[in-house]
Amino acid sequence: MTNRWRRVLAAPSGLFLLAVLAAGLAAPLLPLADPTAIDISSKFLPPSLEHPFGTDLLGRDMLSRMIWGIRTTFVTALLTMIVTAGSLAALRQRPEAGSMRSSCAFATCGCRFRAKCSSWPSSA
Repeated sequence: MTNRWRRVLAAPSGLFLLAVLAAGLAAPLLPLADPTAIDISSKFLPPSLEHPFGTDLLGRDMLSRMIWGIRTTFVTALLTMIVTAGSLAALRQRPEAGSMRSSCAFATCGCRFRAKCSSWPSSA
């Protein structure tokens, strides 16, 4: 791909990503259906004006679920980039430091998950 095409495609792609991120951040302010509300009587509805992307097997609005899911996706991607950048930065200094930083990062995430999850078996 030539540099000209890269420049032509960069602006629309960046604007699209910003629009998606803005929609995800504005999800609580948008007039969307509750993404967790279950309505069995309206399961598997095709796309309509009320449900632009249709509904799933529990009758939940798919557009609402997708927009609310943007937040989780971006946070996960950001954390992955941070861990990867830290590992690569440490790897440039000492090869064993990269694996240690990754291990520490994942161990920290695991401890926070276990602390928040009440059904996690105790070690005592």
